[in-house]
Amino acid sequence: MSSQSSSRATTALLALAAALALTGLTGCGGPDALRGTLRTAPTKGNDGTPLVGGWIAVLTQAQANDFWAQSGIDQPTEDGLAFVTGRVRHEAIGELGGTLVPVDDQGTFTTTVTGRHQLCVLRELPQVDLVRGCATVDLPAKGTLAITVGDDGVRAKLGR
Repeated sequence: MSSQSSSRATTALLALAAALALTGLTGCGGPDALRGTLRTAPTKGNDGTPLVGGWIAVLTQAQANDFWAQSGIDQPTEDGLAFVTGRVRHEAIGELGGTLVPVDDQGTFTTTVTGRHQLCVLRELPQVDLVRGCATVDLPAKGTLAITVGDDGVRAKLGR
């Protein structure tokens, strides 16, 4: 095989490898992810506004139990979960094995966590973080999630 033929073969193999890698990254819309929004709940005459900054804590039931105990907050009942409040350390989420998802300056976030989890809204205050309520959701691999905070507590609604 000549060096020119060898060079063309190498170039063709590199192009094929690059195409396969690109297909793996972009095929079927890229990696699965659940895209979410965090907003105030709609009120009469108001569609709600994005809540920017802070985090969404994603916890299994066992992790949530440990989080409440470590935070000194009474374990919320199922009915009280949407209204649970208290001062917390957002770093405790990761320490307990949960996932801390940042909310950007548009009030949006993305997670790849799936399965049944408690999603808690954490707001950053000077020198402390505040949990503003939680909702239990079966998270799919992809789709949309709308979390609202309002008079009826924290609510989560899945979309496609």
